[in-house]
Amino acid sequence: MKVIASLTASGNASPTDFGPLEGPESNRVWELYEEGTLREIYLRTDAIGAVIVLEVADEAEAARAIRSLPMVEAGLFEIGYVPLAPWPEMTRMLEERGQPVILARSAARRSRPRGGR
Repeated sequence: MKVIASLTASGNASPTDFGPLEGPESNRVWELYEEGTLREIYLRTDAIGAVIVLEVADEAEAARAIRSLPMVEAGLFEIGYVPLAPWPEMTRMLEERGQPVILARSAARRSRPRGGR
């Protein structure tokens, strides 16, 4: 399943707190990306923080991955999670338009996580 994690700098975090953790944070982000857990990451433009798209078995796995980030471990971020599910109406819409449903099923298989999750 996909889970979006929204990270926003906590009220007690100062800009100088982030600098020493940038290297370890980047390394951990890359590890999560290589293992297929972290799929996308974006900086927020409305606040200091990031939005991360994860491919996980459940929300607990998403929380474990996010908690493994050094800046999160240091208490620099407040975190919100949004679990996502496929839109079930897509198959009906494709069928009504005469589109082969196999395309929808094929896309769903490609979005499944690696490693049997």
